[in-house]
This record gives sequence, C-alpha cells and structure tokens, in this order.
Amino acid sequence: MKGKAIGILIGLIIIVLAIYAFIRRKEYIEAEKAAKAYPIVLRKATTKEGTISDKEIFLGKFEPKNEATISSRVSAYILYVAKEGTKVKKGDLLVKLDDSNILANINSLRNNQQALSFQQQSLGKNLEALRVKYQNQRKIFERDKILYENKAISEEAFEKSQDLYQEAKAQYESTIKQIQGISSSISAVGDQVKSLEDDLKYTTIVAPFDGVVSKRYLKVGNLALPGKPILDLEGTNGKYEVYVDVPESFIKYIKVGDEETLALNGKTQKATVETIIPKAQNNMVTIKLYTNSNNINAIPDMYIKTYLTKGSCSGTLIPEDAVNHTSKGYFALEIVNNRVHWVKFTPEARNDKYFCTKDIPSNVEVGLANRSEMLSIQEGESVEVYK
Repeated sequence: MKGKAIGILIGLIIIVLAIYAFIRRKEYIEAEKAAKAYPIVLRKATTKEGTISDKEIFLGKFEPKNEATISSRVSAYILYVAKEGTKVKKGDLLVKLDDSNILANINSLRNNQQALSFQQQSLGKNLEALRVKYQNQRKIFERDKILYENKAISEEAFEKSQDLYQEAKAQYESTIKQIQGISSSISAVGDQVKSLEDDLKYTTIVAPFDGVVSKRYLKVGNLALPGKPILDLEGTNGKYEVYVDVPESFIKYIKVGDEETLALNGKTQKATVETIIPKAQNNMVTIKLYTNSNNINAIPDMYIKTYLTKGSCSGTLIPEDAVNHTSKGYFALEIVNNRVHWVKFTPEARNDKYFCTKDIPSNVEVGLANRSEMLSIQEGESVEVYK
C-alpha cells in the first residue's frame, strides 16, 4: 500500500509540473511582443489636369529600310565570307567565291575561238580561188552548151564540161557554208565567254549599301549555289520601317503623315505614317511607319510597342505606374493617410506616360509601383511614400 501511494504522489507531481509549465508558456507567449510589420515603401505622384492624345498600343515589327539577303548567282566554293557583326560600307567585300573553274573554262573557250578563227581565215583564202574557178567553169560550160546545141562538140565533151562546172560550184558554195558555220560557232563561243565573264563578276560580291552582317548561313569552304542565301545584310544608314497590323475599323483614326510613338525598354521615339496597306484577309490592314533614327536601340525584326493615336482626352492625368489593369477594370493606387485604396476608373485616353479620366479629381496622391508590386498590394495596407 505504501508503494502504491508513493506512485500516485509522483504522478500527481508530474501532472502539476506539466500544468505549471503550460501556464508559464502561455504567459510568456502573451507577454512576448508581436513582430513588427513594416509598411510598403512607394514612390508618390499627384494626379493633374491635362490633355493627352488617346493612343492604343499595338506591336510593330521593326526593320531597317535597307536590308538584303545576299546569295550567289553561280555555283562555286566560298573563299571568304564576312562574319556576323561585320560593319561594311557600300562597295566593301562581303563574299569571294573560287573563280578558278570559270577562268579555266574562259581560257579553253578562247583557245577554241582562236582555232576556229584560224580555220575561217584559211577557208577564206581558198574561197577566192574557188570563186575564180567556179566563174571560169561556168563560162566554159555556157560556151560548151552553145557549141553542143550547134553540134560543134560531142555529148561526152558537153557532159564533162557540165560536171566540172557543177563540181566547181559545189566546192565554192560548200566553202561559203563552212565559213558561215564557223562564224556562227565563233559567235556562239563568244556568247559563252561573255556569259562566263558575267559569272566571273559575281564571284566577288560587295555590299550594296552601308550595313552590318546580321546573319551568316554559309562559311568558308561551303559550296554556294544559285539562289541559296549566304548572309543577311542590315542597313545602317539610319532609316527604319515599322509594320503594324491593326483592325480595319481602326484606319479611320490614321492618315499618312501622322506622327506616332515607338517604345522599348522605357525609351520612346517618334515615327511617321508612310502608307496604309490593305490585307486580303481577317479584316486587317497594315500601317507602315518610317523613322530616321533608332534611339530605342531596337534590333531588326524585333516587335516593339507602337502607340497609334485615335483621339484625345482632357481630364485628370494619372501616371501609368499608378494604375493596375485587371479583368475587373482599371484601378488607380490612391494614398490616403498613408494607406492605399484601389479606386476604379474608366480611361478615356492613354499614352506611354498617362491615363486620362474624368472619374478621379486632380491633386490626388497616388503611389507608383511596377507590375509585380501592384499585384501584392492589398486594399487598406499601410505604406510609406517618398517623392
């Protein structure tokens, strides 16, 4: 009995100690200060009255006005080709092709042409003698014909005279045809030489304008084939084009000569509408713009933001960085007493810097944030602001 009592006592002591530890832990947690929550830090701006053009954003393809794909007109191995990134002036060497086969063929044809010319000259010298012989035999034949008709010579003598005349005539006319045939051959060989000399010119390919090699398809030792690209050359003369596809209904806002805005990585520059190109399908049209500079450092064939004007708005201007656009609409990040409030509004116009609306007054303090920061800011959250 005594041992059992001691066990019960020990159990009670353990229970009491556990309850005491639990109570002390609770008191400690309640006494411990909560971790301090730090407010979000935002830059601030103030809405203001103003007028802006209403611009809609499209993606435009940025291209140099001068660009070319360089290919060969002859089949030949490449001895030299400019590397990607090589800057060239108009007339600088881009590609050099092996011309040894062409030169060998030209020399062979010229030798053949010279041999034909010697043959023609030799026949030409014989032709005069054959002509005299032919004329003499014709006179003899005509005389013998009269004599035969008057029975002054025998039929045998007449036929012999006729055979000699026909033979002289055939030799003369045959030689003329040979000379004419050789002349045709000499002319044909001359055409072949001229064609090869033209091909020889194409073994040296130079830059058609100032530019930079943007892409190289073949390298030294590769076989260049007619029509197969060797390299791409992009112009560096400061002239560029931008092609923008827009709905057909949008062209009522656009006319040739309008000045529009290009934007890339926070930089902007102006471009002018050059022409409007209808498309055959999808009810789309292509707006072609041009500019004489590349201040936004766009890369050829890159798609860049293109702001096209469709009207104007006079009202309150809200900085673009103070607006969040969701599936529920547009919301301005208003700051009141260091707390944020999402204020819904309807934009009547926008450009690359501001939204214009009549739903929010001017002189309202707003917070500026990037897109990722916008998504994490909750309604009523505390903020610290700075200019």
